[in-house]
Order: sequence, then structure tokens, then C-alpha cells
Amino acid sequence: MSTSSGSEPDAGAATAASSAGGGLGAITIATVVSGGIGYVILALVPRVIAEPAALLQFTTFWSVLYLLVASLSGLQQEVARATRAGGGEGTGALPRLTLSLAAATTALVAITSPIWTPLVAPRQPVAVAAALIVALVGYLGIASLSGVFYGLRLWKAVATTTIIDAVLRLIAVGLALATSAGPAGVAWAVAAPFPVALAITWLLFRGRVQGRYTLDVSTRELVANTAKTLGGTVALGVLTSGLPFLLDLAPTTQPESVVAALIAVVNLTRAPLVIPFLALQGWLMVLFRDRPGDRTRLLWTMLGGLALLSLVLAGAAYLVEPAILGALWNNKYVVDGPTGAAIVLTASLTAAMCISGPAAIAAKRHGHYLAGWVTAAAASVVLLFLPLPLVERALVAMAVGPLLGVSIHAWSLRRPSTSLLD
Repeated sequence: MSTSSGSEPDAGAATAASSAGGGLGAITIATVVSGGIGYVILALVPRVIAEPAALLQFTTFWSVLYLLVASLSGLQQEVARATRAGGGEGTGALPRLTLSLAAATTALVAITSPIWTPLVAPRQPVAVAAALIVALVGYLGIASLSGVFYGLRLWKAVATTTIIDAVLRLIAVGLALATSAGPAGVAWAVAAPFPVALAITWLLFRGRVQGRYTLDVSTRELVANTAKTLGGTVALGVLTSGLPFLLDLAPTTQPESVVAALIAVVNLTRAPLVIPFLALQGWLMVLFRDRPGDRTRLLWTMLGGLALLSLVLAGAAYLVEPAILGALWNNKYVVDGPTGAAIVLTASLTAAMCISGPAAIAAKRHGHYLAGWVTAAAASVVLLFLPLPLVERALVAMAVGPLLGVSIHAWSLRRPSTSLLD
């Protein structure tokens, strides 16, 4: 990795940038396919599931699952940062760490299932909890393997994994909904693609990674860095996939139909901005890692482009979103134009954190990465309990928390690497 600190990247950085640029095409295609499939699922489910109570059960399971998936994505980020091409000495630490996280996750889900299963599937709690465990263990395998793919710049492998998982999920969920499978059946349809995609990807690409990579940190450093990164991605999960779950838990006097409408619109409206940047976490981390001299400039350039994009999308949401959602969901789950535009703008702040976070990790500011996400999540959760109407309270929470988080990440790049936080 280049250590140049000048304004012009050296030859190694230029080569890395070229490789990352080539990878962006493959990952962008995979992200469009995967994000589009997720978007189709989130758009069609409210149309198929007519009852607000049943819709809340589905959105709550989806939210809990992807809250935990986002939380565990820190493993992928740290593995991507630490992986280099090499002879593979000492890489046994990675499978041991992955298996340890799988065991801890299984225990956590099993212990907490009496708390959340009544919200998702009160009649089939064991089946739904088992589905969640299978999904998360499968995802941990994907995160570990994909982290190695990212670190070695095996962009085709990354893209293939993403597409396989998404396509399998679309098929499974479509069949579950078409056959009225019930909450447990839908939960398994959402969960099963994770381990299946892992198995297929391993069979396709194991020859590209077995004995061909090394880690740039000791086992102790890998565990410590992963712990900090996981702490940050837990908070990331709260602000992204976990938000609908929190909205469902937040106190309100509004009827169930209003809460279901807000959650459905938040899910669908935030997705075009947040999901792509979540999917690009590994790619962004590698890009920032390999461009140390350009890191700050790249960050602000990306944030500026995101700001312009969000203004365009907010304008579109203001003008046409109520009509589109009304037609899509038979006027059952709709918000007005200003609310739709505001949701888009708050989503752009969360997306900004998905850019600033990888920059902080690439600079080995793991403590600042953690502090930014934890501060953002804590502020958002607290603000969800303000004595305001539900919609206004949600918008304040979705805006203030991420703004604080981006500020901490950006500030960290101006701090020396010897900071106590890191």
C-alpha cells in the first residue's frame, strides 16, 4: 500500500485506483440488481399483505434481520482492510473469529427471542428464531469470504455473491407470498438464501482464496479492530435497517395503519440512497485504503456529489411520490410530498455516514468510526422519544443523529493516528 502523502498519488496508488475503478463497474451492476430486487420485495409486500398487523410482522422481521446483518457487516469491513495477497500464513485466525461470532450470534438470538418473536410471529416463535439464526450464521460466512474477496480485489467474486443471494431471495419470497406461507414460511424464505449463496460462492471461488491471502495484523489486533468495527456497524444497523423496528416500538397515539404507512414509506423512500452505499462499504474502504494521499479530497468530493443527488431525488419525491405510492399501494400507505422529500434528505445523511465510515476505517481510525456511529445511533434513538407527533419526531431523529456521526468521522481524518480513541 502506498504511503505517499502528497497531493499526487504515486504509481502504486494509481494502480490501486485503476483496479478499484474497474471493480466499481462490477459491484455497481451487482448493487443495482440486488438493490432492485430488494426494492421490488419491499414494494410488492404491502400490496400482497393487506392487513396492517400482518404487514407490521413482516417489516419487523425484515428490519430485525437486516439490523443484525448490518451490525455484523463490520467483519467484512475489517477483513477487507486487513487482507493482502500472500502465502496465507496465520490466516487460521479468520475462520476461528468467524466461527466464534457465529456461536455468539446464535446464543444472542436464542436468548432474546422471547422479547422480539411476539412482534413477528407470536404463533411460531421457534421457527422464526431458527430462521434468523440460520440467516445470520450464513451471512457471517458471506461477510468473512467477501472481505477476503474485497481485500484481494476479486471484484467478480464480490459481484457474483451479491447477485446470487438477491436472486435466490426474490424467488423464495415470491413463492412464499404466492402460496400464503404465513410469517414463519416468509421468514425462512428471506433467511435461506444466505447459507445457500455462501455454499455456491465457496464452490465457485475457493481456488482463488485458499492459501492466497494474508492479514496485515496479528490475531489480537484482528479481534480488537473487528470488535471496534462491529460496534460501529451495530449502530449503523440501528440507523438503517433497524429504523422501521424502532419506529414500531416508539410510543404513539396514532392508529396501526398510520404507523404501518410511515414504516412502508420510510423503507421504500430511503432505499435508493442508503442501500447502494451500504453495498459499497467494502469497495469504498479499499479505495480509501489505497489512496492515503487523496483520502480527504475523495471524501469531500463524494459527499458533495451525494448532496446534489439527494436534492434532485428530494425534489422528485416532493412532486411525484404521493401519486406513485398511491397507485402502487391502492392509496393505503401514503405520505404527503413534503414528508417524502424530507425522508429523502434524511436518508442522504445516513448515506453520507456510509461514505465517511469506510474513510475512517481505511485511515485506521477505528475508535472514531465507532464513536461516530454510536453517537449517531444514540442521538436518533433518544430523539425518537421526543414529545412530538410521530412523523416530525421520526424526521428529527433521522436527521440529527447522522449529521453528528458524519462530523465525527470527518474530524477524525484531521487527527493524528496516535489519538487515544484509536
